Amino acid sequence: MAATTGALGNYTTGLRLAPGFYKAQVSTNGYAQQFYNGASSFNAATSIQVTAGSDHGGVNFTLSNQAGGIKGTVTLAGGGALGGIQIDILEAATNNSVAGAMTASDGTYATGRLLPPGSYKVRARGPNVAQQTLGPFTVVDGADTTVDFALSVGGTITGTVRRALDSQPLGGVAIDVFDAATNAFIDGSFITFSDGTYTTNGLATGTYK
Repeated sequence: MAATTGALGNYTTGLRLAPGFYKAQVSTNGYAQQFYNGASSFNAATSIQVTAGSDHGGVNFTLSNQAGGIKGTVTLAGGGALGGIQIDILEAATNNSVAGAMTASDGTYATGRLLPPGSYKVRARGPNVAQQTLGPFTVVDGADTTVDFALSVGGTITGTVRRALDSQPLGGVAIDVFDAATNAFIDGSFITFSDGTYTTNGLATGTYK
């Protein structure tokens, strides 16, 4: 859910959130994005408890105008531009995802100038291409760091998820992929269709769980 600040910087979601725990992020071009409460990534953000019929006030942000960006072009190695490729910006020290972008039909992408100056890695992933992570790269205030990719064709993992009780297909199940040797997370949240089938994004040659 998104909300836009007014002329005085105030905002509200209204009473549109179901009771539960949430995290909040603010971003606008030219200012370093921020998660509540002063965190640089989703994983580090403070959770906010929302109860029925009430506003949770005091979720405030103070933004720095020291910000830069990352931009580039994604192509298929030996081929043309790749549109629809997911770009993930990761903190170099923690590998926490802090921002993202999607390539346009000409293969270009840009985060906008919303990253705090610092060190980042950049990951490109998408259907039928092998995921690739580059970096670290340094982002400085007031400038865009260029990171280009030339991706190779990747393989995929496909399958069907069924209920053990009666072998009925299960839709809406999340599938994650890990490196078999290191148990490192590679890619995930591939959701099974109503017939229980799924297909991963492209993966580099290797062994996975």
